Amino acid sequence: MNVRNSQSQSIVITVQDIQKALVNKHGDAYQEIISTVEKAIVSQALIKARGNQAEASRNLGINRNTLRSKVKKYGLV
Repeated sequence: MNVRNSQSQSIVITVQDIQKALVNKHGDAYQEIISTVEKAIVSQALIKARGNQAEASRNLGINRNTLRSKVKKYGLV
């Protein structure tokens, strides 16, 4: 599946990503899929902003503190 973020960059989600999400041990496939997509989008925004969290948060249209919590949640540094 190809997802486009607000800057029209492609983010690729593989079949393996979806399969892994569907068979997670807690049975919460929806949340696992959302988390996988969110992590990919945040990661791409940080790459595009060259690690600048303020710029990445502006590009995503979210508060900088929200971005920081997502970076911490997904272990993106």
